Amino acid sequence: MRLIFSASILVGSILFLAGCGGSSGGAATVAPPAHIYVGDPGNGRIIRMDDMNGTGWTVKTGAEGGGTAFGTVSLDFAVDSQGRIYVADAGNSRIVRYDSFTSTTATSFGTQGTGVNQLHWPVGIAIDSQDRIYVADYQNDRIVRINDITGAGWTTFGSNGTGTNQFNGIHGIALDSQGRIYAADAFNDRIVRIDDMTGANWTTLGSTGSGVGQFGSPVALQITPAGKLLVADRSGRVIETGLMSTTGWTEFAENTAQFAFMDGQGKVYTVNQNDDVVHRFDSMTSGSPTLFGSTGAGTNQFHSATWIYAGP
Repeated sequence: MRLIFSASILVGSILFLAGCGGSSGGAATVAPPAHIYVGDPGNGRIIRMDDMNGTGWTVKTGAEGGGTAFGTVSLDFAVDSQGRIYVADAGNSRIVRYDSFTSTTATSFGTQGTGVNQLHWPVGIAIDSQDRIYVADYQNDRIVRINDITGAGWTTFGSNGTGTNQFNGIHGIALDSQGRIYAADAFNDRIVRIDDMTGANWTTLGSTGSGVGQFGSPVALQITPAGKLLVADRSGRVIETGLMSTTGWTEFAENTAQFAFMDGQGKVYTVNQNDDVVHRFDSMTSGSPTLFGSTGAGTNQFHSATWIYAGP
């Protein structure tokens, strides 16, 4: 089993994670996001706050209402058209859905394995315009699509390898406004795009390196509100570029970047490996970020934060 996640509480060489899930993109908005969400797996919880001061700090552990607590790695998060939230609970090899962030009733899908209705370290999740669920199934090196949380319409694509229709350490997953599927193929140092779950029009971007058009373990990706590609690369970079092209390639240094997310105002939120502080940059070229958090298990504290989103 080849693990690459970053959470310091885990044993092994762990790199991280996760796709920039969420819905399929769309028109940009200039309104500030209502909330910021942070995956805090070292403390077995997800945090919601209103701003980078920690206002409105709210905790979700998965154990509310007698439910099963999140594992020590919850690696991605998405919201569907009805406002329901989904958590890729990698440590428990399942997807968990709540009707809202404050809901105490959970519906889960998946057990550990390689077969139908089974997942092994789901690290990325995205929701399309039909509220179908796409999962980056890391240990199985495949994309899974299901129609809903019951597992109806189970469909898979991909296998382990370096060639066409293959992944090696699949991490992030995202969808564009046309419904095309993007995946961060970490150990192959590339981004993959396919038109649908048959693998039609397989297209790749990237090779190994640190220059323009190159990656060193891309682990999280997002289709930004402006329709560009945002990538967190474990070589220590956050990159914005055209969809499957190097047009407009812009990057900034971010030590062991694990996750990056751009809001409708163009602000970029990031977390780094084993860093208990979350960062917000005013733009891709703004320089020094706003910082929030410290090490711990209390209010305004994190333990190995792994992902961050800003939204409703």
